[in-house]
Amino acid sequence: PKVLGASVQATVILLMRKAADIAFGYLTDFENWKSQEQYDNATIAKRFCFGFINSYFCIYFVAFMANHISVFGVDVSCPEHKCIDYVEWMIGVIFLSNILVRYFTTKFYPPRRAPEPK
Repeated sequence: PKVLGASVQATVILLMRKAADIAFGYLTDFENWKSQEQYDNATIAKRFCFGFINSYFCIYFVAFMANHISVFGVDVSCPEHKCIDYVEWMIGVIFLSNILVRYFTTKFYPPRRAPEPK
């Protein structure tokens, strides 16, 4: 059950990251930046802030909050109020899935390069 939950969370994180990248591209295009550097900085700031919250909130929630609150009236506390095992699995599965996704994306979908001038 720990691996399944962590795998589902890792999948949700990866899907949300992809959706956010698309949305942030559109949102930054609507803004009126005077230079390419400002545009790039705005995009990086959006991706960094969202990426941090998206990737680490679930770990923070389980580590510090799960034993103290109920979600929609459901008790989500860990057995015997010890969540360290689940947090270890979550960190391992999330980091491993990030590594695997980046490896396979770069292997099968290499970055596009600008055509060389003739």
